[in-house]
Amino acid sequence: MSVHLGMHLRQMMNMFKKYIHLKTNVLKIIKLMIVIICLYGIYCFIQNNMMSYMFLINEFVFFDFEKNTFIVLLVYLSMMELWVNIGYFIIRMILKVRD
Repeated sequence: MSVHLGMHLRQMMNMFKKYIHLKTNVLKIIKLMIVIICLYGIYCFIQNNMMSYMFLINEFVFFDFEKNTFIVLLVYLSMMELWVNIGYFIIRMILKVRD
């Protein structure tokens, strides 16, 4: 689902650009934050051994109920952001090759 969202991210960004005009410094800070979140998403993806769940090596997802709910949501959102950006860059490469 996140990769699919990333494939449509370009259209959403173009829609927001019509209404929001940001300075270049603010855009650089936002891009840096996205990179940091994606790096943390890679770390969480490896730390939580998500590949074994994606390829059904482990059939059940075990949640640690001792962890704070807010922290768990941040971890999963950072992994989601990683896959959204992967989908976005896949579409960017396809459009670049096509043109």
